[in-house]
Amino acid sequence: MFQKIWGVIFFLAFSPAAWAYSFYADGIYYYIPSSDEKTVEVTSKTGYSSDYSGDVVIPATVTYEGSEYRVIAIGRQAFFRCEGLTEVTIPDGVTTIGSSAFYGCDGLTSVTIPESVTSIGNYAFYYCESLKEVHISDLDAWWHIEFDGYSANPLYYAHNLYLNDSPVTELTIPEDITTIDNRFQYCTSITSVTIPESVTTIKESAFSECSELQYFNGKWASSDNRCLVVNDTLEAFAPSGLSEYTIPNEVKVIGGGVFVSCKGLTSVTIPNGVTSIGDEAFWGCSGLMSVTIPESVTSIGNYAFSYCESLTEFKGKFASDYGRCLIVNDTLKAFAFNSGLSEYTIPNEVKVIGERAFEHCESLTSVTIPKSVQTIGDHAFAYCYGLTSVTIPENVTSIGREAFANCFYLEKVYISDLAAWCRIDFKDPYGSNPLCYAPNLYLDNTLVTDLKIPDGVTEIYPNTFSGCRGLTSVTIPESVTTIGDYAFSYCESLTSVTIGNSVTAIGVYVFDGCSGLTSVTAYNPTPVNNIDRKSVFYNVDCSNCTLYVPAESIKLYKAAEGWKEFGTILPIDESSAITEIQQDKADEHVTVYNLQGVLVLETNDAADLKTLQNGAYIVNGKTMIIAR
Repeated sequence: MFQKIWGVIFFLAFSPAAWAYSFYADGIYYYIPSSDEKTVEVTSKTGYSSDYSGDVVIPATVTYEGSEYRVIAIGRQAFFRCEGLTEVTIPDGVTTIGSSAFYGCDGLTSVTIPESVTSIGNYAFYYCESLKEVHISDLDAWWHIEFDGYSANPLYYAHNLYLNDSPVTELTIPEDITTIDNRFQYCTSITSVTIPESVTTIKESAFSECSELQYFNGKWASSDNRCLVVNDTLEAFAPSGLSEYTIPNEVKVIGGGVFVSCKGLTSVTIPNGVTSIGDEAFWGCSGLMSVTIPESVTSIGNYAFSYCESLTEFKGKFASDYGRCLIVNDTLKAFAFNSGLSEYTIPNEVKVIGERAFEHCESLTSVTIPKSVQTIGDHAFAYCYGLTSVTIPENVTSIGREAFANCFYLEKVYISDLAAWCRIDFKDPYGSNPLCYAPNLYLDNTLVTDLKIPDGVTEIYPNTFSGCRGLTSVTIPESVTTIGDYAFSYCESLTSVTIGNSVTAIGVYVFDGCSGLTSVTAYNPTPVNNIDRKSVFYNVDCSNCTLYVPAESIKLYKAAEGWKEFGTILPIDESSAITEIQQDKADEHVTVYNLQGVLVLETNDAADLKTLQNGAYIVNGKTMIIAR
């Protein structure tokens, strides 16, 4: 299901409708944007191919039809997924490297960026996972490149920057620089950084994951030269060689991402006086075993301790449940990854499960969320590969983006209030709802197969039952007026749906992927006119699915977009629609076929009819709809 969806998204995002090149010379495709200026950009034959391999040296000029052209750009997707490409040298004169230019070149090990380059587009070096070296000839020019996101910077994968073929180890920031951004983040060749007086701003995570960084010099360097402290805020840390560290007393705020992936740290002492711990402050400190929060701390940012895989307990302020979690103002901010628990019940004082609070807690198999919880944050349980069941209480009203993303082994979702479940705001259609992975929904510990939406529910929110593969039938009552986007998408075992006569709005992709659907009953005499079959019933074989509607509305439905595609449209009134099966002659012989002519029941006891699921059948030669 999800591979198919993401494959479509990927194709739309990166595959051009048409691709053009002007000429081919010496193994390289070129496009002429302006013949008047005699300039070209490097492109590809198709925009999605393996046109290039090995070591590619792009020339500064190229001759075509007797004229010399200057190479000024690497075009969008020029080397897209050229997995055989190992090294590329870009000539001086190129000013732009386009978006996705080297996307997916996972054989690329080295790239040379000339001083003429001023901008690199988004995803330019994304998934270049073998990249080891970035070569430049002018450090000042590197400072003035505009990177469109982290995936535009080749250092994200390469980690090693070379200036005139020598690794950059002792980095001195040029005197004209006023802002230090993230262009050296992930650069592991750097061992020291000197900050000039001209610098006025350091952006968050500027030197995060520079694992070999040993000390800072110049402006804002702490007395031990291990930190940059700007106006009482710890903005950068040099982790190399340290397993234990005591944050200087002058620090009041631990900035976002300062200790990201300091994997060698086993202990950090936070002094009393620190008031705030920023987002991702200790993210990925996989060696950290215990953290003590001083009384002076008043706030802790999102996922401040995510991916701290050795963390066994929290101590001090905000520590709760025997040190297993941090709870700040009713929000569970962090969980001790290495607590030894496989099953966990969240404390009753929690109202909000914070972003990424349990992300990647692979040892968890079961989580029970108490009635006090109202909100589950983005990525809260993402990548909890061991999770097999989760209990969602009736007071939850919002579940964040990808809250259960990649919980591949989730099997059961337990709820106690079906009406409350229909009102949850799931923030995305793919990983927000645990049913995207768990096929089975349990109401009061009973598996839900024949789903009856409670009378009184007026709206089924988007994504509510998306992916619930245990459902075989759905009955929507007259109280419902709106069915939200993706509400029943990929309920692959669903065979019949009954829609009450008050439904006036049906969202997109509501029944997308319900490949087993054979019967739809719509009681509204007026076809819902905002329906588009290609989205609402996408991936449903409507030609083999029977639609039942009020007798007086058959012509309307046969002419209505989104309804006329059904292969058979029959009247409800003439098909003996019933709300409860009644049979006076208990000993009458009964044969029941589905609409495909397959015998599904043969009995001498008519009471056995009550075992049939909702749907359309041929009972003793007469069409019957069962809609309890």
